[in-house]
Amino acid sequence: MFNTEEQKNKKAWLLTATLDNWKISEKKGVFGCHGNRRFFKEIKKGDNFIAFVPKIGFIGRGIITGEYFNSKIKLWSDKNYNHRFQISTPIFNDDKVLPAASVVDDLSFVTNKNKWVVFFKSGIREIPLVDFNLISERLTRSASVLSEINENVQKGITTTEIGSELHNRVAKLFENLGFTILESNYFTAGPDITVVDPEDLNKGKIIIQCKNSKDEESTFRHLDKHLNEYSGRIKTTNSMTAIIVVSGQSLPKKIPGEKQELNIEEVLKKYGVALWTDETLEYYEELIDKISRFARYQVLSDLGLKSIFDEDIEVDAIKIIQNGYTMYAAPINPNWLLKTVSVVRRIRAADRPKGYQRLLDKNRIINSDKPASISNYIDSNSNWLFPNAIVLASSRNFDITQKSSRLHFQSSYGQFWVIDGQHRLFAFANAEARKKDNKLFCVIIDAKSLGNEQEAERELAQVFVTLNGRGKRVPKALLYELYQLLGSDDNPQLEIILTLANDEFFSDCIRGYSDRGGSINLVSFADAKGTDLIYKHFKNKYENKSREYIVTKTAEYILDSFKQIADMFPVEWDDADNYFLKTDRGIRGMLVLLDKIISKRGINQNEVYTIIQALKDEEFDFSSDTAKGLYLGAGGPDKLAEVFSKHITRKLKEFEPTFFRTAIDEIRVERGQIGEDKISEWVGILEGDVRCHMVYIDKTTLKYLGYLNIEKVKKFRMFFSKCEVGHEREVRKGLQELEKKGLNIILTEENKKTVHGGSIFHERFIGDDKHGFTTDADLKDNSQKNTIMLLHLYKWHKPAELDSFDRYWDAAETNKEVEFGYNWGSSEE
Repeated sequence: MFNTEEQKNKKAWLLTATLDNWKISEKKGVFGCHGNRRFFKEIKKGDNFIAFVPKIGFIGRGIITGEYFNSKIKLWSDKNYNHRFQISTPIFNDDKVLPAASVVDDLSFVTNKNKWVVFFKSGIREIPLVDFNLISERLTRSASVLSEINENVQKGITTTEIGSELHNRVAKLFENLGFTILESNYFTAGPDITVVDPEDLNKGKIIIQCKNSKDEESTFRHLDKHLNEYSGRIKTTNSMTAIIVVSGQSLPKKIPGEKQELNIEEVLKKYGVALWTDETLEYYEELIDKISRFARYQVLSDLGLKSIFDEDIEVDAIKIIQNGYTMYAAPINPNWLLKTVSVVRRIRAADRPKGYQRLLDKNRIINSDKPASISNYIDSNSNWLFPNAIVLASSRNFDITQKSSRLHFQSSYGQFWVIDGQHRLFAFANAEARKKDNKLFCVIIDAKSLGNEQEAERELAQVFVTLNGRGKRVPKALLYELYQLLGSDDNPQLEIILTLANDEFFSDCIRGYSDRGGSINLVSFADAKGTDLIYKHFKNKYENKSREYIVTKTAEYILDSFKQIADMFPVEWDDADNYFLKTDRGIRGMLVLLDKIISKRGINQNEVYTIIQALKDEEFDFSSDTAKGLYLGAGGPDKLAEVFSKHITRKLKEFEPTFFRTAIDEIRVERGQIGEDKISEWVGILEGDVRCHMVYIDKTTLKYLGYLNIEKVKKFRMFFSKCEVGHEREVRKGLQELEKKGLNIILTEENKKTVHGGSIFHERFIGDDKHGFTTDADLKDNSQKNTIMLLHLYKWHKPAELDSFDRYWDAAETNKEVEFGYNWGSSEE
């Protein structure tokens, strides 16, 4: 702002040009534009001007230093602007920019605020001096950076579009949460939104800054600068905390200048600033949909605020000491409890596991006519009863005080974690019964009695698994992530995959319970047969080493191998939408291939390189379209690994991987078709000792067994798990008829779903000493019609390998092996 009396009496002008043209004007000291010549004569030496760039904003200010003149000498690359006048070098403020949208409401020359853009289209416009001073002052205080905004403009994104979209979303979120909005203006410098909790007795403020981008590949820049700025603003605005909402871009791995990887919880502790992402917004929006404004207390708890919302309370309680741990049993009002508990739902806090609770099931807690609605049960039954305890754990930030059999509590947020019974508790958020003087039976675990913070986390996680692992279906992915807290003494494969998931190479592509954006499923990766087989190779090699050492070595081998695979197939690895390499199918198939490479050539990354290079040279097609419906199910990885093998062997004749069979024929059965002709042909060539494994047997099984050439079959041995319900009598009768025709049938009902640990036999297999026939889908007619199915006919390398089946047969857990001792249900003879 210019303060001399002479300058105050001068006119002020808004000069508009592209950023490139402003750079030329700055260098030449001349501004040019189109327009009426008589209009330019009003511009006088000594007048003030503001430099403006369309779609970017105000970038500087200066003084007119010369009278109007006309020239045809071309200075600017886009057009020859003949009407010109000299200007001083504009005063630019450290790459600062002031978006026009942030001040239009306060500019007097913008008479139509809804169509404010039209007021900035002229190359030159006279503006009131008061507007000039306002823009100059705001530009000096602006936090927007010219280089960042210009980068977005090059991508066709304006600051108005970017900012207001996120701002409106965040403002609506806090309004729906029930906060009081003190200020909400995206177009002002500093915090975009200021809110206060209406129940906070101290009326502490929360300031919010929104940072949005439409460039999904970008990483949020200048995090250190923003953290320091808003850490300071907390003090200058007398606020409790600040939130920086980062949308449309990823957070950096580290804060600039710091060695440790970014940890959101540690940032909150150190700076008092919470970092929110799109995932955070989605979670709270979903939570509002489930528990309405009671979600506000979860936000306050997650922010670590200890605000007091009411007077202290006291409740009767019984103290219990169990194995050195302290617990209290007490009746507590659900309305008060809903404000003081925290749903520990975030499994990952930027870079590590944290918490272990399932997300709330909407059907169980909203008030509806659905049978699962607990809220409806509470409100429709005045004599409702919950004899099971709500299990809570005290926060380490709060002390539990008991005097004369009564517990004393502050009425403050985030005092407890819900370990068990969260649906029963949060059902009261949607029930009128919470307003009555009801009590819930609660057991409170004193977290401080569990040891230090890390020990307490492990113990509480173990309590959760114990309470929820029996009788309730807890997602396997959640339990697997839990093992990062608990440890896993009996699952080295899981430890291997969790190690890989924490490596930068895999961290963004493994999809777990809390991080659902990756293309590789954590459970599929950990449960993959190939992972187990590779671990066993390392266990045999390092039999005298510790389990931790073996797990580490195995993880290193798998990681190095997949890095080579990614380098060899960069396009396929980076595009999981169009290629299946970096999906469950591709990963599981590659793990089986790695197992076979070790079996044949040892643990050697040079061998991995040679064999993957051969796969590359033979132009293996990872296109998802060509593999649609293929390599799925339990046998999918083996089949895919064998297809890999075919390609590799074309290049490396000596490779001869230790797969146990050579494909003779393969048929693809499309949806709506039945492969009965080919099945009958292949089953009909079997002879001698025929072996079979089926998960389920039914009347379809009888149809295909009818194709056996009974005269050439000496005996028929079949594993199966169950007979299809409703088919028992028909199947038993059919098997007895086959036996009467001369088929020597021996059945073994297995108690385990799969008895074959190797890659020879599949869950749907039938074969003799020479051939094997498998399918990757159910053979029922209606199943064949609804899926794509591959039928495979193999020739065994050597019959001796079939001894494996015989060993499993002899060792299998069985109910009965002879006659038809399976419980076929009631039968009519």
